[in-house]
Amino acid sequence: MTKETLPAPEQLQQLWRFASTYGRLSDGQQLIAAGDRILGVAGGTIFSIDVFHGRQPLPDAKGTKPGFPYAMRDKHSGDPCVTAAGGNVYFMDGNQLIALRLSDGLPLQTRDEKDRLGPWNPPELENVNSLLAADGKLIALHLGESGDAAVTGFSAVNGRKAFGPVDINDLTPGGIAYGDGAVLFVSDDLLHAVNVDFGDKRFARTHGGRASEALLSSVTPCVAGNVVVAAGKALHFFNVKTGVEVFEPIAADSDHATWNAPIVADKGNLIVASNTVEVIAVRSVDGKVLWRTKLDGPGQPSLLRRQVLVTSEGGAMLVTLDLASGAPDRRFKLPQSAALIPPIVNNETVFIPDALGSIEARAFGRQHAAYFDGHTSRIDITADQDLFDFGGDDFTVEAWVRSSEGGEIISSYPTVSDPDAHGFRLNVGPNGELRVAIVNALSQSVHAARTRETGANDGEWHHDCASAAIAR
Repeated sequence: MTKETLPAPEQLQQLWRFASTYGRLSDGQQLIAAGDRILGVAGGTIFSIDVFHGRQPLPDAKGTKPGFPYAMRDKHSGDPCVTAAGGNVYFMDGNQLIALRLSDGLPLQTRDEKDRLGPWNPPELENVNSLLAADGKLIALHLGESGDAAVTGFSAVNGRKAFGPVDINDLTPGGIAYGDGAVLFVSDDLLHAVNVDFGDKRFARTHGGRASEALLSSVTPCVAGNVVVAAGKALHFFNVKTGVEVFEPIAADSDHATWNAPIVADKGNLIVASNTVEVIAVRSVDGKVLWRTKLDGPGQPSLLRRQVLVTSEGGAMLVTLDLASGAPDRRFKLPQSAALIPPIVNNETVFIPDALGSIEARAFGRQHAAYFDGHTSRIDITADQDLFDFGGDDFTVEAWVRSSEGGEIISSYPTVSDPDAHGFRLNVGPNGELRVAIVNALSQSVHAARTRETGANDGEWHHDCASAAIAR
């Protein structure tokens, strides 16, 4: 496919612009899409903005000041290696591993052996190269006491050490991937895997992770089903349990092409990868190339439903490709972005950082449903006579919600001032706790309940449900 067959470029309207006062974004840290937030690092500051308006967190109803923006105590310690998962943000500040809540940037609270809440006790590590939070673990790739690259694991809930350090070799490793209960990375031209349950080296007995050429630590591997993908001049495919190469390598369509980090699609059935001349999709079951689409300098691919999204032409365009065929669907013209920090895609919106550290949001998705912005949007439904009068019957309320702050989900209230008439409220608290209350019209009779902390405030979609069983 040639450039001439690409769709005509469309103009995207600006949704909002975050005018940063923190200076240029750090070249070593890309923007991070974390649920309904965008995280960035600039001038020794870690900041957070919501994807709907580009706003930073504000004090809550009690006047509690948020923890974002976070000012680094050690501004000269290098890349903080920011990562996010489970409604929390993790990063290095000097030699301390910090954990904050995604919703407001306040310190993460943990429970001790006696079920008491207390602050996160930061583990200490030197020279951290990468952090990854996955499956309840927080994995650090760093230099150990011996001076060799090492892997250490911690609980992502309370910061207690889970394993390690596991020494690897004396070379600087690349980015970390996770899958099948192991962290995987490239170092010393080889693919390495460390099991996160006990911290043992997965390929030690099989001598796996070796390819017919040197693998590049600059390209983070990925796991798709039973296969791990890593790159040298070609893409290489390994068994995730043994590290044995299982398919023929796939070379780029140019001898001078370099690969971006591949991603997983279609529930692990597809691997999508891009290099400087094309985007390709490979079946993870047999290594067969499903399609190849030529583009001018495509960037790191990302996914949106059944589409692959990549920037092209030096970041000047955003192209959407059909996941099944690779055919270009739409092409959008983008404003000039920062040289070393690519745009990212989240919430059907592309977020473009500029050279001065500001971020512009341009939506490209087609909106077909009610749009709730997380602040003022709501739908009021007037009852059709006694439609919502449940009386003495059991009832269930359910909803799909996405929020890192928490808030009201659904509520009803009586239309008459009868003390025997009741309504209900269902909401999510700031720590992810689900809260429900039955309240009468005069607010004199209140029956309330709540769960323990949950992951419902991690900025991802959750199906929340509450059932009322009326005593008889």
